[in-house]
Amino acid sequence: MDRISSHPDVWNVATLLKTLYALVEKSNIHTFLEREKAGTLESDPVPIPEPTNMYKMLGYFALVGLVRVHSLLGDYYSALQSLGPIDISRKGLFAKVPACHVSLFYYVGFALVMTRRYVDAIRTFSNILLYISRTERYHARSYQYDQMMKKNDQ
Repeated sequence: MDRISSHPDVWNVATLLKTLYALVEKSNIHTFLEREKAGTLESDPVPIPEPTNMYKMLGYFALVGLVRVHSLLGDYYSALQSLGPIDISRKGLFAKVPACHVSLFYYVGFALVMTRRYVDAIRTFSNILLYISRTERYHARSYQYDQMMKKNDQ
């Protein structure tokens, strides 16, 4: 407790948001994902350096973290905006981490409900519930299984 009380900025939301946005900016993930979506990664006449794998992962999961933080803060429009170029209708990096996959769809679905986009929210929740029901037996031994089931129950 002494350690936590000696660092009051640990739980500061502004510091967290600043750090997540800095990771997104440093990784240049927006440009990478837009080029990947357009299919111009290899055919660009002026090659933009691709981020290293570490930066790409940090930037990508920082975007997922921003969705989560903005949803928890009640800023649902910013949560959906921070998703940016990530296309959740296709499998992306988030699908490689089952707990991230479930959490992302949960927070996006919740943000859609709160912005009164009910049809999109139903589609999002249906997709993730179908994913959970199909893969439940594979993830039963995973350390992330409890978190996934909590989101499923909610």
